[in-house]
Amino acid sequence: MALCLQAVCSQPFFLSVFCSHLRLRCNNTGAAETVTVDSQNLATDNVSVIEGETATISCRVKNNDDSVIQLLNPNRQTIYFRDVRPLKDSRFQLVNFSDNELRVSLSNVSLSDEGRYVCQLYTDPPQEAYADITVLVPPGSPIIESREDVVSEGNETELTCMSMGSKPAASIRWMKGEDELTGETTVEETYDRMFTITSRVRFSVTKEDDGVPVDCIVDHPAVKDLLAQRHLEVLYAPTTIPTPTTNPVNTQDSRAGEGAPQKIDHAVIGGVVAVVMFAILCALIVLGRYFARHKGTYFTHEAKGADDAADADTAIINAEGGHNNTDEKKEYYI
Repeated sequence: MALCLQAVCSQPFFLSVFCSHLRLRCNNTGAAETVTVDSQNLATDNVSVIEGETATISCRVKNNDDSVIQLLNPNRQTIYFRDVRPLKDSRFQLVNFSDNELRVSLSNVSLSDEGRYVCQLYTDPPQEAYADITVLVPPGSPIIESREDVVSEGNETELTCMSMGSKPAASIRWMKGEDELTGETTVEETYDRMFTITSRVRFSVTKEDDGVPVDCIVDHPAVKDLLAQRHLEVLYAPTTIPTPTTNPVNTQDSRAGEGAPQKIDHAVIGGVVAVVMFAILCALIVLGRYFARHKGTYFTHEAKGADDAADADTAIINAEGGHNNTDEKKEYYI
């Protein structure tokens, strides 16, 4: 460029020629001088976009004197020259073009699109404004792990939470119920410019912590409400409740009145019912044995010789001992 300035500025015809990339021009004596560029006439904004979404770059001119507006990528390749797209990347699309604005969208943004884009206005001298595109990569779902599944009362437990693949690095907060805990955080950058964040928290537990949720909350500009939860399980000794002693003596104050409720001793009632049921059962057993013992078969001893009689009268006459023996008939009970 020094040769360019010597060659250009030494020629009267090129006294007003401008070398735009060096912001230098020739003065009336042929010497090079620095030009102060009024960049306030050209404006743009930085853009943050989540990976895979669409970014929009706007080049705005306050007072344009029919100068040409163009947009360059980080490699200073022309994306749009006025409303014409020389760059063969169909992800860039013209949103608006006028004398005061050139607005271009970039769809399906990836990490390779990150960098500084240049809005350029062809004036004398040319003006430039820069728009930095930052690509955000949301972190993966956090994973929370515990050193032990069950913790005894009074012991210390340790929980670890990890979130991978974010850009920029995420941050982790811990909550135990309504209380915030302080953890130890480490950040590791991977080869693909991603970040893995790990946080550990330690605390002692009490029986009141049994069943209490512990949340690992991941904060990142590309995502909201990302957390992992784990419920504490605490082992503790059971609480012993003393049994009140009862006084069988009626200590009711006579001044309480006759209408005062009487205390019922359920143990006494249960004992009485048990005795009655036992007595009924014994009575049933005794009656059963009695009826079983007096149950039998009756046999009668009939007079011999009456088997061949034609009728009952003849059988009585022919029976051994005659009719008079009927008074001597006896029955035997076995």
